[in-house]
Amino acid sequence: MTVWPLQNDHAAMVALYGNPDNGSGKADPKWEAAHLVKIIPPYRMVYGRVPIGSIRVNKGCSEAMLEALNGILKLYGSQASVEANNMHHFAGCYNFRPKRGGGSLSVHAYGAAIDLDAEHNPFRTKHFSMPKEVIKVFTDLGADAGAHWNPPDAM
Repeated sequence: MTVWPLQNDHAAMVALYGNPDNGSGKADPKWEAAHLVKIIPPYRMVYGRVPIGSIRVNKGCSEAMLEALNGILKLYGSQASVEANNMHHFAGCYNFRPKRGGGSLSVHAYGAAIDLDAEHNPFRTKHFSMPKEVIKVFTDLGADAGAHWNPPDAM
């Protein structure tokens, strides 16, 4: 099992995912071309009400991300059950930005994080509804699930 680098370990993040910051504080287009790939979710996902066909993710974790999404589908068994549990609500993956409340880069800036069901799992709340079984799908793959952070980021 791979153990993925922690958000606060910039050197480990860069070693695995490359450095998305070209020094200008903006996303590096050359890095994006070299490190981001598209994966096709194994079940129908929506951003708001708009269906998404693919997710841009870092190639360093793309297989694990797809395995996690397949794990969610396996956990629920059908599109209807995935939707009943709000796991089809995609709220972002690659997004070049700093961490909320911090100056260093977010894991999203590396294309190595995914947000699901943000409406019911807001940042910095201890009262989230992300199913423990979904969190386990990610942690079983070695991911650092934000639901365990202080403050929590369960989405």
